[in-house]
Amino acid sequence: MRQAHGFAKEQAKVDRRVGWNQAVTHLLINLAAIAVLWAGFDLFQSGQVSGPVLVLLPIALLGLAEVYGACQKPSAIWAPPRPPPVG
Repeated sequence: MRQAHGFAKEQAKVDRRVGWNQAVTHLLINLAAIAVLWAGFDLFQSGQVSGPVLVLLPIALLGLAEVYGACQKPSAIWAPPRPPPVG
């Protein structure tokens, strides 16, 4: 029973760290998308970038964030679950 409790405690610690990692990562990606959009407005006003390109720049960043999110936890996606340690 103690082993199961210890395993659950360790799993909760890992889950908490993963949650913080994902929160900070998503915050930084969203800030980068806003920065790209803001910089794109200056380029659009000077005529260096067209409107569709301006719209697609932050969408591309958000799309890359989705790919990163899937690659961030490969053990949860591709590997079978591991049994708790014994002994």
